[in-house]
Amino acid sequence: MQLNSKVYDVLKWITMIVLPACATAYFGLAGIWGWPYADEVVKTIAVITTLLGALLGISTAQYNKSQPIPEDADMKIWKDEEDEEDDN
Repeated sequence: MQLNSKVYDVLKWITMIVLPACATAYFGLAGIWGWPYADEVVKTIAVITTLLGALLGISTAQYNKSQPIPEDADMKIWKDEEDEEDDN
């Protein structure tokens, strides 16, 4: 199953920004205000974040696998120092 780009972007934002920020905020405020279950809440959010990250990673891999590589694509990922000397 492929996610449309809007759903993917929202889930990625939730996974990378919102959930970790909420966990950090709850943990910090729980210490200050004596809120209950700080460890349990943070660990639960961490498990959910990890699950969503894995699912998004699978979705990304499937999407990338389904995309054709253009014939004129330069497949070189990095340049060696020797290559830079050849360019001069």
